[in-house]
Amino acid sequence: MGIENTIQKIMEEKKLSREEIKNLIDKQIEDFSGLIDEEGAIVIVAKELGIDVKAHQESAKMESDQLITNLKPRMNASIVGRIVEISEVKTFNKKDGSKGSLLPFILEDTSGMIRCLAWDDFNTQIITDNNFRLNEIVRIVNGFVKQSQVGSLEIHIGSKSRIQTQPDEVDRTLIPAINHSETKITPINQLSLKKLTLSIEGVITTLYPTKKFTRKNGTEGKRASLQISDSTGLTYLTFWGDHCEMIKDIKEDQKVRITKLSPKSNYRDKTKIDLTATSNTKITIIEEETHLENSIKSIENLLEIGGFGNIEGIIQEIGDQKSIQLKNGESTKLQKMVLADETGEIIVTIWGDKINPDLKVDDSILIKKALVKINSYSNEMEASLSTRGSIERSEKTFNIGERSKTLERTPPNSTTERKKIEDINQDDFYEFKGSIIQEIKRIFFYIACSKCNRKIDNCKCDQQGDHVNRMILNLILDDESSTIRGTMMTKNAELLLNESTDNIKKMEENGELEEFLKNKSLELIGKEFIFSGKAKFSEYNDNYEINIARFKELDSELEAQNIIDILDDI
Repeated sequence: MGIENTIQKIMEEKKLSREEIKNLIDKQIEDFSGLIDEEGAIVIVAKELGIDVKAHQESAKMESDQLITNLKPRMNASIVGRIVEISEVKTFNKKDGSKGSLLPFILEDTSGMIRCLAWDDFNTQIITDNNFRLNEIVRIVNGFVKQSQVGSLEIHIGSKSRIQTQPDEVDRTLIPAINHSETKITPINQLSLKKLTLSIEGVITTLYPTKKFTRKNGTEGKRASLQISDSTGLTYLTFWGDHCEMIKDIKEDQKVRITKLSPKSNYRDKTKIDLTATSNTKITIIEEETHLENSIKSIENLLEIGGFGNIEGIIQEIGDQKSIQLKNGESTKLQKMVLADETGEIIVTIWGDKINPDLKVDDSILIKKALVKINSYSNEMEASLSTRGSIERSEKTFNIGERSKTLERTPPNSTTERKKIEDINQDDFYEFKGSIIQEIKRIFFYIACSKCNRKIDNCKCDQQGDHVNRMILNLILDDESSTIRGTMMTKNAELLLNESTDNIKKMEENGELEEFLKNKSLELIGKEFIFSGKAKFSEYNDNYEINIARFKELDSELEAQNIIDILDDI
């Protein structure tokens, strides 16, 4: 039933004039602050007058309400849901020089959430409607679905769309309970850009104070952030502008629940998800102190999930103190060490006055409040003592087997001086660019204890662990200045060959290893890598060899940029 037919029906049944009906329609449009048009208003007028216009109601709704999860890009859609997030109106300059604006908000039904964008005059109408607020139910009619830059869907509300606040004929099975999204806690390792708003619980490991900065347009802004960890991992949470006030009473080591957060990609590592506070974010303190010092995690556990924890182990190697210059121009000292327990090894960085000059190799220590994350320089999980952390001596003894970690020559965030192979002339740590130049013909296998990683004959565990396969791989490396023998232990050998030790051992037993190594050599010979590790003089070969601690395939574009940077400095 069209508008004219509905007017005719009202005139016949209620004996109203066309002008009277027109005034009633205008009043409804005014009452809804322009959020409905004549087509929607006539339905309300007819219903209030007791006129059956079910056929016309379908027209007013454009189509039946759809589940958010069923939306597809480039479709017109009508949805109904609860408002769970309302952002501030954003303004921008259009290509024609005029001003534009949009109001982002998030709508949730029982199938999921979607980001909604109300454009230009539409958002002005929305914010003046007293019924458009958090937790209220609204219907979007004839919104246009698009895919955002991060891959999630969003619905655009423009001149051809309508929003109905306090809509009629809502299927209540589509509507989630109030604060549903707040009560659902997301583990940190399950953060996703597809979750438009989320809540987390965890321990605040580090607080970064509010800092002011100057925007590109010359205005001043401010930013604060914190690190928060749970049993699954760690993430960063950023507060901008007035939102920085939210953490003025928050302290490190508190366990908190933080709701209504917006996820975003980490600007350095797009595989990681960080969080941003919104105008609706709330922080609730669950525990004033969590007493993390009572919980000790194995190195294996921390290497797997990262995050915040206490580490106990034996010092395998300890580097010299080094002075470095920070980005803010200040100088500080750092010292690195390799710490091991029965489950693994990890490089630990100690900063400033936390350095203890009395520590030495084979000392057992307990490191409290260490942060474990990927070092962007080495691309490996490493530990760093937090500002509130400490180092204590430990009486615990450890049975440690095969070593796979060595210290870097230089601290993170500084430039490693890359050497030529011909310059490797003393027991020291080196980094060089080189290629594998000889076919790999042999791999050395041995059986080790799963607890201590030592060869079975050398195991000193009270109760020996499982017998596991380990391997040693020898390579001949060249950089045109000279050649050197490089040794890779189990983990690095598996990475280079892209196969597990167990599978390679089976190939040997089945007579397939020779063919595998021949094909793998064809793949690797001539390929350039960056190798780093500790050199040691071999009496047997009367030359220096290198125990490879890490390696990575050469990134030609990055290498070219490095050369350009060096030339710029000359």
